Amino acid sequence: MKFFSWFPTVGKLGGFLKDNVTRPGRAFLFLMFFCSLGLVYLDSPLLYLFCAIFSILVLAGVVSFAFRPDIGFRIFVPELVSAGEPIQADIFLTNQRQRSCFEVFIESHEGDESPVRIATPESQVRNILRPGKTIRQKSTFSFSKRGVYPAPSVSAGSTFPFNLFRFRQHHRPSEKIIVTPAFHPIQGFELPTSHFSADFENEKNIQMAHAAGASEYIGNREYQEGLPVRRWDYSSWARTGKPTVREYRENQRGTATIFVDNFFQQPESGPPPEFEALLSLATAIADALRHHQVDIGKLILGNRIYTVFDSAREEQIRSIGRRLALAEIQPESDAASLLETDFLDRATSEREFSFLLLSKLDAVRKKLQRHFQLSSHSCRSLVLGQAPADPQVIAVSLQQVEKGGIVLK
Repeated sequence: MKFFSWFPTVGKLGGFLKDNVTRPGRAFLFLMFFCSLGLVYLDSPLLYLFCAIFSILVLAGVVSFAFRPDIGFRIFVPELVSAGEPIQADIFLTNQRQRSCFEVFIESHEGDESPVRIATPESQVRNILRPGKTIRQKSTFSFSKRGVYPAPSVSAGSTFPFNLFRFRQHHRPSEKIIVTPAFHPIQGFELPTSHFSADFENEKNIQMAHAAGASEYIGNREYQEGLPVRRWDYSSWARTGKPTVREYRENQRGTATIFVDNFFQQPESGPPPEFEALLSLATAIADALRHHQVDIGKLILGNRIYTVFDSAREEQIRSIGRRLALAEIQPESDAASLLETDFLDRATSEREFSFLLLSKLDAVRKKLQRHFQLSSHSCRSLVLGQAPADPQVIAVSLQQVEKGGIVLK
């Protein structure tokens, strides 16, 4: 079977010519094929023309091979993006040869295994790249579905001389991009006062205090390599001769738990749109909590509990985004596991705020909601598609999630 995979076909020959021969080069090849009739009928003019074109192509091929580029790639892409969001990658090309590269081009390729869409023009050309020099190019693309994907592959090369042949280098980046569910920011989002923020009168004061760096001094410590530094203690440094930093603890508004219902009837193909809507809603709530200076302690997907250990909120968002990007549904028959004592104890331990995103409100989910309400400082329950009688439950529709028309007060 491997032999037949290497067997030349018309499609493979056409792909080879398209990738390695420019349009003028293909025109020369077609003209040489036409002039090959001179070899059959011994027509002198066609024979002379055939020899001339053949010589030009051979000379161009030899010189192109001798001047083929050796280009180093460096690609910088964001680690976390939203589905459908334009991504701009910075691509740096370095000429690693001792001679210049001519007619350098760069192209981004849509991967077969990932739903990537390239938005920039197919090719960007620089005339000359001198030895040891680096040029910077930009490539814009997007992903249509959530998941964790590699960055699109990139090829670069040269068409020198005569613009007849291409010599390419392909580079597949090792960088992974976390594509979270597409979401729209929540229009109105308010949190009740917790014991962490009792000193603040309202949201405006909280924002002002955060902008001013309001924090609590907790002591000094000797600086260790890699330790994030907020303020140096120069007087202690001068007295002890060792670099010393002051440590502060920021005022926080508490921690939050986000529960996402992933129990659905097994669909024939792909996750149901209701599940994708819940994931988008979870992403929007996580983004709103970040803007309100609230740490996210736990993300619960069905009966799986993921504790967020990161101290920085940006790292919390990345950790949660990765979990949401790879989230999968569970059979509806397993929903009863939400009421197990061990699960409830681990899910509701020491939480300030709880957000329950439910696909429906049946007996199991009502008991789950009641348990969270008793053990949380504040519990918000959002249910898709139905209008519950409980005033503490907010009904949302797929259209509201898609358009961002949700208000949490």
